[in-house]
Amino acid sequence: MNAYFYFMNTLNKYIIIIITSFLVASCNQKKSDFESNNQIAEEVTNEKNIHPFTTSIEEKHGAQIWNTKEAVKLDLIVEFGGNTLIDGTLSMLTSTGKTRIDQKDSLNTVAIFDGENSFVSPAASSFAGARFHLLTWPYFLAAPFKLNDPGTELEETGNKDMFGREVPSAKLTFESGIGDTPDDWYVLFKHEENGVLKALAYIVTFGKSTEKASEDPHAVVYNDFQTIEGVTLSKTWDFYGWTDDSGFGDEQIGKVTISNIEFVSASEIDFNVPEDNREEELPSS
Repeated sequence: MNAYFYFMNTLNKYIIIIITSFLVASCNQKKSDFESNNQIAEEVTNEKNIHPFTTSIEEKHGAQIWNTKEAVKLDLIVEFGGNTLIDGTLSMLTSTGKTRIDQKDSLNTVAIFDGENSFVSPAASSFAGARFHLLTWPYFLAAPFKLNDPGTELEETGNKDMFGREVPSAKLTFESGIGDTPDDWYVLFKHEENGVLKALAYIVTFGKSTEKASEDPHAVVYNDFQTIEGVTLSKTWDFYGWTDDSGFGDEQIGKVTISNIEFVSASEIDFNVPEDNREEELPSS
């Protein structure tokens, strides 16, 4: 699932830092500042090569506003196979270029992706798969805003079945050499009425061959949408098995829940790696 690592390679292109020289009390000035931020975001959006399929997705999710934000923090619970893999706080640059997970465990485990490498602290922590977690959940969160990044290739695939409904779909692939796993692919499902990104089918080539990954594709379905400061995000992600022939499986295999979402400045997040750490290398396939 780590085609998202290529998003780290585009860090500098999609972080927009809005600088104001001082705070003012005037309501008119605040309105002016907001309009200025939106204008900058719109200019950046217009510079990208936007595929028509994703136009409504970016609009409905508030991509222009997301691109004016530096970072986001939220509480994150990841459950698969009856086990809770993560229960903590995810902090990340909106570019996904750097990410941090603070686990609520007895060791106060911290996992950090610094833009190139991933680390776990303390080194004695049993937290496994840090690089996967540090890249996966930030990508699924930011997916509506990353569909036109450099290196992406999008092909519309007509309507596909989604739990008995025919919804518009497209396949997202990546150019060779992009990120940890450029052989990853995603099938996008767009809500037929409101245009939000409703689901993603995908393969996980992280640590395995493309052939092996293609034998077991999955899908995430986005539910419980909430708008925070003009940005619409899903707070509940349900995971299923999926195949192109049979569609979504009947049994839910995993769940991610996010809450307490807030946009913050990048300086509020500590991406420095503690001295007591171990580095997690990229697994081989």
